[in-house]
Amino acid sequence: MKTFESKQKLTQWLFETGAIRVSQKDRPFWYTSGTIGPYFINTHFLYGSEDLASKFLKDLEDHLQDPFGITKFILEKSYENYQNNRIYREVMNMIISTISKEVGLDKIDIVTGGERRDWFFSVLVAYLLKKPHGTLFKNQDAYLFEESEIVKKCHKDSFKGKGIIHIADLITEASSYSRMWMPAIESFGGTLKNTLAVVDRMQGGGEVLAKKDVKLISLLNVDQELFVNANQLGLIHEDQLVMIIEYLRDHKGSMQKFLDEHPSFIEESLEAEPKIRERAQLCIKNKAYKVSR
Repeated sequence: MKTFESKQKLTQWLFETGAIRVSQKDRPFWYTSGTIGPYFINTHFLYGSEDLASKFLKDLEDHLQDPFGITKFILEKSYENYQNNRIYREVMNMIISTISKEVGLDKIDIVTGGERRDWFFSVLVAYLLKKPHGTLFKNQDAYLFEESEIVKKCHKDSFKGKGIIHIADLITEASSYSRMWMPAIESFGGTLKNTLAVVDRMQGGGEVLAKKDVKLISLLNVDQELFVNANQLGLIHEDQLVMIIEYLRDHKGSMQKFLDEHPSFIEESLEAEPKIRERAQLCIKNKAYKVSR
């Protein structure tokens, strides 16, 4: 259950770790889709910091070719960080408490998490709940890791009759669930009924899952309340809050208005460093906005 106190704490941690970054009012961020917006979210930074999370992500990539050993590696690293990093430890404890209240430990037989950012949270959740972890890969393979460190490649009946909860770092439109995680779980005989996302971007993922009879639980929603709280905590300025509220009400319309009022923004982006330039070019190619050139 989201309490005011827990939401305040999580809001503070998201900004403290850089997991949420808000742009200046006249410099929105470029997204990989070729659109622009006023904030970025990297939930896995709740591992403690951007540096800690980036190093861990690189380590995960280095271990992807070892499906039998990667879950043990993740557990060792994440548990060590759990012991040493206050923010990560408190976030994990919040997840465990929420699962206990919202689902009930007797309803859970297996905890699953998908390649790769889900693993920042899911493997340790399984360990703390004393449940097996189903490590799901994008190629639809899965490996079952038990506390005794026995690792088995999943077969068609591995999840049959099991109560499963999937742990995700972030949910947007639930496309990863539809394309990868739910088909994988079903291919091993299981049915997903519950999932917990650390952050819900409130972009339709909950509705998609509800139609599939999956209950979504989130620690925090990316909505107006989040940014109002951030403003009250002194984490963002009033002009940033206004820009975000307009964006939340109308993503495309608010950014079209921004471009109309800042006609040089696209041209400046086309002269910027390669990543920004590529996204600006994609924006023009896809006609994401009406742009006068």
